[in-house]
Amino acid sequence: MINPIRTALIRAACLSVALATSPFAFAQTTPPAPPPGEGHPEFAKVREACHDDVERLCKGTTPGQGHFRECLRAHKDELSDGCKAALQEARAHHHPKS
Repeated sequence: MINPIRTALIRAACLSVALATSPFAFAQTTPPAPPPGEGHPEFAKVREACHDDVERLCKGTTPGQGHFRECLRAHKDELSDGCKAALQEARAHHHPKS
């Protein structure tokens, strides 16, 4: 015969686990928001074009506060042509010549 108290405790424990883990499941399915000021299409192009360069040249760099930008600047002579072009286009868009 099944003990009703034990059954109730098991159900309560399962419910607790389900409720405790559901926020983690939602957190994993939500894509991260772009950093402040980087939601513009030009920045998305730069991120895409320079992704491999960042992986190759800036491994171990801490994200945020312009660290990747500084790393790319430090390795400007080693950047791929696509990354250089995307950076040039973004720079021209944000700093048009008068």
